[in-house]
Amino acid sequence: MDANDLSAEIQTNTGYSKGTQLKWLEDTLKEWRTDDELAERVDFIVAFFHHCAYSTTNNHASDGAVRSALDPLFTKYQVDLVVQGHNHLLERTDPIKNGRRSKGAPDGSTIHPATDGVTYITAGSGGRPRYPFRPAPSTAAPAPTGIEPEGAQLLPEGQRYRGYAPPGGANVTENNTENIVNSYYWSTAGTAVNASGYPAGTKVPETVDWSQVRYDDYAFIAVDVVPARRGQRTTFTIRTLADALPGSGQPYSEIDRITLARVAGLNRIRTIIPGHGH
Repeated sequence: MDANDLSAEIQTNTGYSKGTQLKWLEDTLKEWRTDDELAERVDFIVAFFHHCAYSTTNNHASDGAVRSALDPLFTKYQVDLVVQGHNHLLERTDPIKNGRRSKGAPDGSTIHPATDGVTYITAGSGGRPRYPFRPAPSTAAPAPTGIEPEGAQLLPEGQRYRGYAPPGGANVTENNTENIVNSYYWSTAGTAVNASGYPAGTKVPETVDWSQVRYDDYAFIAVDVVPARRGQRTTFTIRTLADALPGSGQPYSEIDRITLARVAGLNRIRTIIPGHGH
């Protein structure tokens, strides 16, 4: 998808397709998930675009217009994985359905997208410069109205991945939990003209419980698919690979792994027609 067509943050090209792109997306997803022949051949669906629907980085965070346009379609047609760019770091969400976290999915989890929802990964950490996560709540980085950060939440957002060790040793007060009180998303409400002379959105503070893995150094994702005969279990494993952690003695380190699981050839969505049952 071209998220420039949908973006609230950077509106230079927002709406240029006049809805054509979204119609194409819905028609395509519907065909893959409801057509008898195609649904037998298509198990996993992966979407890719630039501006993030779900991210907590300080620089761009989440684009609310991208989220509101795509999340309902991805949920309805059971998209398995979304790969995003824009933010220069690595971040993985828990599975999300209809805009809400359905369950926690820590490192090593198996996710069943047909019932659990969509996993979003920001994979923008393949070069430099890389971006920081949000600083401690402040005037420049406010928490949502009515939220009073306390304890670890008064500190900047930390990282969260396999092998993570807080600087300076064990620091139980560091804010590296999966609950973030001062993230934000971009909204088209209050659109203003930016320094470059183009329309731009405004930041809306939000609390987040869906950010499961966060890493701000060099990393990329590797995918391994195990196909299967119809009716058998097929898997789609996503590994996050980073520079070797100190002392590991390895050329790289795997810092996160999840497995998406489906039943091969049996992923057709049964549409419900009012008055006609399933």
